[in-house]
Amino acid sequence: MVCNQNQTTGIDTTQPLLVWDGDCGFCRFWLSKWQKWTWYRIPSAPYQSLDSQYPHINPDSFSKAVYLIFPDGSFHFGVRAILESFGLVNRHRWLLWSYQHIPGLAPIAEASYRFVATHRPQFGRLTKLLFSSYTELSKSD
Repeated sequence: MVCNQNQTTGIDTTQPLLVWDGDCGFCRFWLSKWQKWTWYRIPSAPYQSLDSQYPHINPDSFSKAVYLIFPDGSFHFGVRAILESFGLVNRHRWLLWSYQHIPGLAPIAEASYRFVATHRPQFGRLTKLLFSSYTELSKSD
């Protein structure tokens, strides 16, 4: 298999990439869960390490939502990115189907995601209460 890597970041550009906020402890915790749920098959990287690799995406957007970026440059963000990533590894495909086909579910899911994303410190504290494995990984949360 040929591996095309970006010379600056070392990221394999032949696979989809999940991009997340590396300064966010809450994000780091849930990324570790996502990696297990996707069997570590999808590469991920904090947006801070990308070095303008995706100029067609506003850099400020990366701090607001997770992004799944495909080799051709197309992307999904937020809930859709997470559900598409599950589909890539043939896991929980019914969630993506539901998101796409149940009227009203996508806007409710995305609004909920935005609410959590804008209140990460509070949801970080809640996560700490609910998950004994959660540790403070960042001063920002």
